[in-house]
Amino acid sequence: MLCISIGLFLVGLHAFNLLGNYPNFVWVTYVFLSVLLFIVVAIAATSKNVKSPSQSLSIVLGAMVIKFSMSLLLIVVYVVFTRPENAIFIVPFFLLYPIYTAFEVHFLIQISKKETKQVKK
Repeated sequence: MLCISIGLFLVGLHAFNLLGNYPNFVWVTYVFLSVLLFIVVAIAATSKNVKSPSQSLSIVLGAMVIKFSMSLLLIVVYVVFTRPENAIFIVPFFLLYPIYTAFEVHFLIQISKKETKQVKK
């Protein structure tokens, strides 16, 4: 639902030419973060062998580190291949990244709480 909402918002911005000078990077960022969100949540959801809350925390933090590393790699690859004129292209990334991260952390914490409760029973 989050991805659809953000996508519709970006379509609206794109229709009014409000995505800035680098609309391609906005769309690449949107697709990248959406796909990465599903992958990270799927990995966390399938790891049902959690034996303690510390392992749940490790999964959440590990997922966040992977997402952060992949995001940095995305920016570097974009800069290398497109050579943007200024650094303003990064602004939409810093607007989308916290939204996806907040949703991801919330969802991962819910998953880890459920799995920890199931293991304790």
